[in-house]
Amino acid sequence: MTMPAILASFEGLRTLLVASDIWQYAPTEQFWIGEQAMAEFDNVAICGSGVTGTVEEAMANPEQVYQVANIVISSQVLGKLTGEDLPAALGLSVGFSSLDGD
Repeated sequence: MTMPAILASFEGLRTLLVASDIWQYAPTEQFWIGEQAMAEFDNVAICGSGVTGTVEEAMANPEQVYQVANIVISSQVLGKLTGEDLPAALGLSVGFSSLDGD
């Protein structure tokens, strides 16, 4: 159930960001942040649909390893978009420990 749980977490975050409509508060020239975030969520969903079975089984299959690697990359991009780029566009300062993994 690892992949379904991971994918559900991404979908939950996407739902939260869409429902909050937070992108509307960014300056027009920063709308790319929301567009890029939605593209990354789409990528996670597409790649996630290509991972079947357990994580152990996926790691034994080169095509599924590729899909998992793409999910990791999208996760990193989303972290930057929502943890750095969006707050900066909104004029918010990020606290010292906000991105340290706590």
